[in-house]
Amino acid sequence: MSKPVSVAWRERPFDGALHYTLIEPDVAGAMPTIAEIVERLPDLPPAFCAIGGQVRVNGDLVPRAAWARVRPSARGRADVSITLHVPIRGPSGGGGGGKQTAAIIATIAVLLVAAAVSGGALGGAAFAGLNLGASFAGGAIGAQVAGAAIGIGGALLIAALFKPPSLSVANNQQKAPAAGGDLTAALQGNALSPGAAVPRVIGTMRVFPAVLSPPLTELVGENFYAEAVYGLAGPHVLANIESDGVDITDDSFRNEITLETQEGLLNTRQTLVTRQGHTDSINLEMSQAQLLQVNSQGVRYDTNLKIEDAVPQWHQLVTRDSPDEFWIGLGFPSGLSKPANAADRNIAFRVRFRLQGTSTWINAPELHVSRDATLLSPFAKEIRLKWAKLPSVPADPPDSTGATNGWIYAFKHVPTQSGTTPAGIGGWDADASFSLGAGGDLLSSVTASNNTSNVTNIELFTDRAIIYLDPATFTPGVYEVQIIRSWSYLRSGLTASTYAYGSPTLDLFGYQTSSGFNIIGENVTGVYDKVMVDRVASVWLQNPVQSSDFATISIRVTKRALGQVSVLASGYVADWDGSGWNTVTTTSNPAPHFRDVLGGTLGGSPLPAALIDDAGLVAWRAACNSLNYEVNAVVEGKTYIDVLNLIASCGYATLRASETWGVVRDKDRSADTPVQIFTPRNMSSFSWTKAFTRQPTGFRCSYINADLNYIADEEIVFADDVNQDATYLESISYDGLTTQAEVIARAEYDLGQGQSRLTFYSGEADLDALVCQRGDLVGVQHDVLAAKAGFARIKSVQTSGGNVTGLTFEGTTTVDTESGLFSAAHLFTAPHIFDLGSRTGVAIRLLNGNGILVKEITAAANGEVQTVTFVTPFADPGRLQLDADCLCAIGPLGTEMRRLLVYDISPKPADFTATLTFVDEAPELWI
Repeated sequence: MSKPVSVAWRERPFDGALHYTLIEPDVAGAMPTIAEIVERLPDLPPAFCAIGGQVRVNGDLVPRAAWARVRPSARGRADVSITLHVPIRGPSGGGGGGKQTAAIIATIAVLLVAAAVSGGALGGAAFAGLNLGASFAGGAIGAQVAGAAIGIGGALLIAALFKPPSLSVANNQQKAPAAGGDLTAALQGNALSPGAAVPRVIGTMRVFPAVLSPPLTELVGENFYAEAVYGLAGPHVLANIESDGVDITDDSFRNEITLETQEGLLNTRQTLVTRQGHTDSINLEMSQAQLLQVNSQGVRYDTNLKIEDAVPQWHQLVTRDSPDEFWIGLGFPSGLSKPANAADRNIAFRVRFRLQGTSTWINAPELHVSRDATLLSPFAKEIRLKWAKLPSVPADPPDSTGATNGWIYAFKHVPTQSGTTPAGIGGWDADASFSLGAGGDLLSSVTASNNTSNVTNIELFTDRAIIYLDPATFTPGVYEVQIIRSWSYLRSGLTASTYAYGSPTLDLFGYQTSSGFNIIGENVTGVYDKVMVDRVASVWLQNPVQSSDFATISIRVTKRALGQVSVLASGYVADWDGSGWNTVTTTSNPAPHFRDVLGGTLGGSPLPAALIDDAGLVAWRAACNSLNYEVNAVVEGKTYIDVLNLIASCGYATLRASETWGVVRDKDRSADTPVQIFTPRNMSSFSWTKAFTRQPTGFRCSYINADLNYIADEEIVFADDVNQDATYLESISYDGLTTQAEVIARAEYDLGQGQSRLTFYSGEADLDALVCQRGDLVGVQHDVLAAKAGFARIKSVQTSGGNVTGLTFEGTTTVDTESGLFSAAHLFTAPHIFDLGSRTGVAIRLLNGNGILVKEITAAANGEVQTVTFVTPFADPGRLQLDADCLCAIGPLGTEMRRLLVYDISPKPADFTATLTFVDEAPELWI
């Protein structure tokens, strides 16, 4: 069913006639385009398109370029409405002639019409007599203007002089890296991306420190050990180290976890982890002989495959650049056994390598690993390439004569297959660097003990085989490495001294021909001998932390997995000792941390001490101590300005970057005197704009709660705590606050800012603008602000008996002299009844920066006068302070000028003027 579409607009924001109409679909049920609708509207301002008018369909903005291609739907269950919006402009047609002070006030919606809202956005009376459908019946909200399309929280972040303590991006959310294979011991989490910033704690916070050295897993005997180094930028107190919420400093973990912490304060480095590595999880099942398991004939190669594809295949690996060691982790997930024929079994491995960019493969000795038949469980072994010279006294190989589990043989020469068909295939010769001369081709416990082996640069252990590569011969770099496995064989079947498996010699990696079949030398039916390349690791034998500028947590763990590591950290900072920032301590007071960001050593470009407003920071520090203002946050990858703004905001202040760097505090200024007066006598092009953001009924505050062990928490703070209304709650993040009391206080303050400080006043001033800085309290008087605003310069000062009795102005000003309400003879003859009893004051800007003097004045006659007298004469301060040319602001007593804060100063060097922007003092924020 086709429906009409409602269109609504006003001639001007807030006032003017409300226009609305209905657009009917044509006979085919099609609606006109947005461009056609705009063109047809008879009462639309003719400059609508030229001034940047907007069109919204059910509240969603339609881009100007799409007007000719968008047709509102005339069908469906939901009603469709179109609203037209115009930009609000300053007196000069561009926001007062200066730059725009806040992006949030660029446009306002003229009329909010939201179809498909329960009850309708417009009350029924507004459309009395019109057949607009049931969706508008009984509406209770009524026509209203809408704010800019941004919430008050966002408005404060963009436009507030004192912004909420929120960082633009959530911190410390590093993702966990790969665990390095399916390992018994693994360190996970807290990964630091290449080039990323290391976190720094300001105040105290539970933090997931970055991994300075990625987890490295090592096989030692039958157990895995994982080690890693975590760190924070700069010195910290480290306490309560946890993994996935469990305290790992507990004595019950002493046999599984070894910890070392360095606070980074005593110029020391961690010593527990002495190497660093990069691990790649491979999880590659190594190729083995592809056999036909027919009639238990587990010796025949699969006839469906070419023999060159059916034999074991090489697997390609690669090192990182110039490692000291390259570890190949081998897993045997089903063990190595044949339960039906319990006997020790072996598998042979060949490794070859070449420097990337070269073409010739270099063979290492053939390595054989053995497994005791009584052990049926999974196990792991390693092969390591090590760019170093063989130790002067190499380790003795594991016993190859008994029930041994480990690397028992290394052959530098393997004979070719003989006495079979085909003949002469196979064979293996290691590079000459692994030979001490002819003969003695086997390294084993037997040949080592009787000194008959000529195999060198190899060490065999139970858990690993180490291949030594002298850096003088094998230039460090990126190496390609290939590995291949044999079919498993009975250890007792191999005569190691001659490398003969049975008779004749068979190739453990190839085949022989028998009765027309390609076969291996043993029936392996029922054998468990799967081999996985679990991981490879490039390892550098150097301390992963080359600087003492980090607080570190070094961990070595075995027999358990370790998840993300967290620590309760407090950043050390130089605090004020009465004469300088000399006391290194931990504190949550914002001022020392602000000073540390400006001039400390953790930044890339510290400010010279002469450019830092130490006096102001010391005063702010004292105020923060008195008012319990604290900052507790984790920062990483943020700019100086981001961090300074966060710290300042937690102390109810804002960054001031001028001839010196410091802060401007927000506080109760009701007893303070403005530092400057601005009136039309020293300021031109005055205007004001207001951001009509939608005021929320409260804030849904996100923060890290210290009382809950620093986990994310939420607090709802209502704008009206007595009449709580949850219909429009805005979300806001408070990144530097960690207690419920802090969050509630700040939310109430920010809700107040949203109501009291989103009016922006602007004007251009000459050299008088030099007197004030951002955040200063000033007085502004202008006839745009008040009906009885007066402003003048003094022409002469009248004195009597050492007292100042009156002033004569260069021009005239309005002074009220009407008697009070109860003194008036006839109320009906009074020209302005509300002026009865009103009193007038003057604010005088004294010379030479001597402050502002406020006094009550009167005159000989009511109305415009040039000479005034003081109701109470006062002592003459002298012509050096009060004299001709002093600037005065005149108005009702107590409101001689509007007290405003300087929001922004934009100098214009060409003519020594500046555009100033102000916001309200808002003393109600401190009641």
